[in-house]
Amino acid sequence: MIYFIINTFYFTNLIPPVPLALKEGIVAHNVQKTKNGFEVSYEKNHWSTFWRDYNEIITLQKNDPVYVFTTIFAPTEIRKPILHRWFKFDNNNEKWLKTDEIQYEIIGGRNKGYRGYTYKENTHPGKWKVEVLTLEEQILGVLKFEIVIKPKQEVNISKSAY
Repeated sequence: MIYFIINTFYFTNLIPPVPLALKEGIVAHNVQKTKNGFEVSYEKNHWSTFWRDYNEIITLQKNDPVYVFTTIFAPTEIRKPILHRWFKFDNNNEKWLKTDEIQYEIIGGRNKGYRGYTYKENTHPGKWKVEVLTLEEQILGVLKFEIVIKPKQEVNISKSAY
């Protein structure tokens, strides 16, 4: 009943629009656009870490790119740039160094969230994070992960459709 009332108030403009929110974020090996959405390939996390699907340690081969796929909840009729701000942790200075800032635009709304991704080539082993934010510096979420470079080996990769 409450859900119905809130939705009625929202769609009749009796309450302000809900702010943007990061619904899901995945660090992945690959993201491909498909006819019905996206196919995301990532290393599945251990079952005991049920709050996050992807593994925080991603195993790459030298020169492999790494992808960050995000689903952002957006109210209807919104058009807004989103940034993925990439950082690498510098062990020598013990601080995060910005490496890239990649922008894409969302056009809302979609019940399952607006989907988008960025990727980075020429990565190096170590700790990384990607801030997902608006141009106004509103942080929607942060994805932290570690890149490990290993020679070709079998990695347990899952594929999911979004």
